[in-house]
Amino acid sequence: MAVKFLNTGNFPDNVKLTFGNDSDIEIYSAGNTAHIEMPTLDNFIIGDGSEFLNPNISIARIGTQTGFRNMEETWFGVYTDADTGASYMTNSGTTVLESTNTGVKVTGTLTVTGDVLDRDIPCWIGSNFLDGTSAVIYVVPFNNNNESTVSTKTYYHYATMPYAGQLKRVTFKNVSGTPSTSSFTVQLFLYVNGSQQAQSSEISWSNTNGITWSPTSSNTFSAGDEITIGYQKSTSSRTMAGVAAGIVVEFTDYDI
Repeated sequence: MAVKFLNTGNFPDNVKLTFGNDSDIEIYSAGNTAHIEMPTLDNFIIGDGSEFLNPNISIARIGTQTGFRNMEETWFGVYTDADTGASYMTNSGTTVLESTNTGVKVTGTLTVTGDVLDRDIPCWIGSNFLDGTSAVIYVVPFNNNNESTVSTKTYYHYATMPYAGQLKRVTFKNVSGTPSTSSFTVQLFLYVNGSQQAQSSEISWSNTNGITWSPTSSNTFSAGDEITIGYQKSTSSRTMAGVAAGIVVEFTDYDI
């Protein structure tokens, strides 16, 4: 026969409400801590046990527990740290998913069966050319090794961008021949659809490391835009000789 309460029932601190033939479920209050304890049970489910494989809301521990353990050490579940507000998912004593102040941290292998949406994808474009001696602005060739002045550039001095994005980095480095031993600087340029859009400061050439430019403003382009990379040396008698150029663009909001 069921017992029906028509008024509030009160259990003082440390007085337990128990369930089961062996009183193996205990609910009680101890000061500022509420307890729901199952010291002898292997399995614990909050939610619909018959639908646990596809639940709406469920918290569970499946497996034998011996001795005293903290929840995050022995439970499979999701919980939030009251001190930091960070959320965790644990499995067999290991935190596998954790929220941080900058995003989410995953420990272990991440398997994705669908798309990863709106990723910024970096792509590399390579070029090799022989640097001349003039101090005019030259443009870097693609799929060719012939540099050209801005006014006489042809089809192989353009790269068409299939997605919107931004220029992230340009690096020139000597890989053959002998560059000038006298000091000089190089200035780099970004052209979008034939118009100069961004330029670097004067960068000192290094025969060991070459030069690198990482623009942070006026460096974007739209899908279908044509980009060209230009350069100008401070002195006409200086040469970088055989150059390998690495150009990195980043496509924004691209699904993989």
